[in-house]
Amino acid sequence: MLFAVAVAFGTHPNWADTEAGLELIYTARRLQWPLVVACIACCIGLIALVVSGRNRSWWLIALAPILGLFVYRFSTRSFNAFQILDNPVFLRASDADYLADDEMVVGLHFADEHYAYPFRLLYTRPVIIQTDRNQRLILFWSAFANRARAASIDRDLKARDLDIVSMPANALLVYNSRLGQFINGLTLRTRHAAPATGIGGEIPTEKMSWKRWRQLHPQTRVMAPLSDTASGNPVAAVLPYYNLPASAHLPSGSQTSIAVIHTDPPMAVPMDQIANVPLNFMAGSVPVLLLRDRTTDQIRAFDRRLEDDLTPYFRLNTDPRRKGVAMLDGDTTIGWSADGQAVDGDKSRRGFQLTELPVEPNLYWGVMKYWYPNLLLYQPPPAP
Repeated sequence: MLFAVAVAFGTHPNWADTEAGLELIYTARRLQWPLVVACIACCIGLIALVVSGRNRSWWLIALAPILGLFVYRFSTRSFNAFQILDNPVFLRASDADYLADDEMVVGLHFADEHYAYPFRLLYTRPVIIQTDRNQRLILFWSAFANRARAASIDRDLKARDLDIVSMPANALLVYNSRLGQFINGLTLRTRHAAPATGIGGEIPTEKMSWKRWRQLHPQTRVMAPLSDTASGNPVAAVLPYYNLPASAHLPSGSQTSIAVIHTDPPMAVPMDQIANVPLNFMAGSVPVLLLRDRTTDQIRAFDRRLEDDLTPYFRLNTDPRRKGVAMLDGDTTIGWSADGQAVDGDKSRRGFQLTELPVEPNLYWGVMKYWYPNLLLYQPPPAP
């Protein structure tokens, strides 16, 4: 019975609440089939004892709960709805009439084409492997962290070798049975924080409405609907579902929506503090400019350092006569666009481009802080 319980519940995400919960999940999945064989052997032994007359026939009642646990694990468990999709079918944007304009998609650029993956399809297909001639990618979607990660992969990484195990602390956990290796879909790392075998350079992803993605990339290809996709699948971001480990000692506000700027160390800024007014702050040793583009509503982050070691402080442009100027250098009043380019003012500065920093919006503070312990939280300066 204990073997069957371990098979049925050993990989449940809530084990991550305990101090050794992650190791328990890893062990339960790695030993899944040995446990199944041991359980079946015990059942056969019990049947043999009944047939030989050493035990009474009512002992066979003990097989019922074991059978129920196996049915739960391999048939009715909610995690069985999550599957790995190999080489999905794609449609042209004009043919994707099943998508509403406000539905969210994950977008990326791969093999000289743009692709869109609707949230509603990723919810039950959180791992996608895609091949285009000699190029291959893998996409991981951690729905309860609202984070997509994509990367190039080599030919040895096959969909048939991967298994969706669990979502401890709201991060997708995948097992490569050929290598005996666990892959965290939120960090793209193994259980020992090492790069996963077969996974190469990361492919940037974006999350936005289908309407906005289609406007930016009219020739995009979009993932075709699946016959078994439930109509009630989420079409927008969902909140974290599973509890975060108590040992993480996270502060309140774990579900606070944040944008993460990938500096060293990374910096998290609450979404409700990102307005049209540029934010100037330090992320470790990097002076950062963060703003929301009023034209596209896109959040952009830049390194404020210039070539001559100057570090401007940017403020919002309120002069409508300065066309294309989103912000001003507080010292020289040089005009800068939302793309981080000097567009008017001192001629010696015109055309200078700030270095853009990777930024991911609409993540959750608690989830990201647990998986990235060195993540810092932006604190607004005190009011003067």
